[in-house]
Amino acid sequence: MSNKKLIAVVMSALILMPTAAFAKGNPNSNSNSNAGKGLQQIISKDKGQAPSTHEDKETSKVENENKGAVQKQANEVKKDAKKQEIEAFKTQMKAKHDTMNQLRKQTISVRHQIEAKTESLTSIINDIQAGKKTLPQDMLDELLLKSQNIKSDTDSVKATSEISKEVSDTQDKVNKQDFNNALSSLDKVISRLQARLDALNKLNADLDELLAIANMAVAPAPVDSTSPVQNQTGTSATSDSNTVTNTTEVSSSTN
Repeated sequence: MSNKKLIAVVMSALILMPTAAFAKGNPNSNSNSNAGKGLQQIISKDKGQAPSTHEDKETSKVENENKGAVQKQANEVKKDAKKQEIEAFKTQMKAKHDTMNQLRKQTISVRHQIEAKTESLTSIINDIQAGKKTLPQDMLDELLLKSQNIKSDTDSVKATSEISKEVSDTQDKVNKQDFNNALSSLDKVISRLQARLDALNKLNADLDELLAIANMAVAPAPVDSTSPVQNQTGTSATSDSNTVTNTTEVSSSTN
């Protein structure tokens, strides 16, 4: 017998051996019948058509539980990510609020300085108008020239005083949990507060220049009653001091 035929016979014996083992008794016995069903199930399972068994159901149950666990884990990861996003947002918001508080404190401090300087300047101008103090004409002219800056400074302060729109936009975005845009909106609020502080600092500095001149005003020299001398600068001094007085009143309105 050739090798090929020998291999074929052995393979046939191996394939038929389970059936032969079960068929030792009555060909119509239950054992033979069960063996046939078992073989059929094996064949059916190989074809992907095996009937559902307890093990299959358990496997399916495990798979479903695994899917549920995976989904739950995904939800937890998403929840954690959202929580981290909120915490990061709170941290950034706190830093920006600290910046805003610092700007407000500085603004209040500068406003108090402006109020005090405006009162001092107004008092000196009133004394000049009343003839209690006087300045040389060139200094009065310089005081008048520099007082024009106060009007421009006051307009700048007023232009930066309104921030309600930016604050409202920020709050709306926070309520919608639109965190990135909320931070951007808050940056606009900070920018407006900084602009207001800058404008107040400019006004404060210009008031310093006015006071530097006004503080040089002195009481006029007594007039010799025996030889009256006409006040050569009286009219000009009064007119110029009226203009400066109006300017200082404008600066006071910024507070």
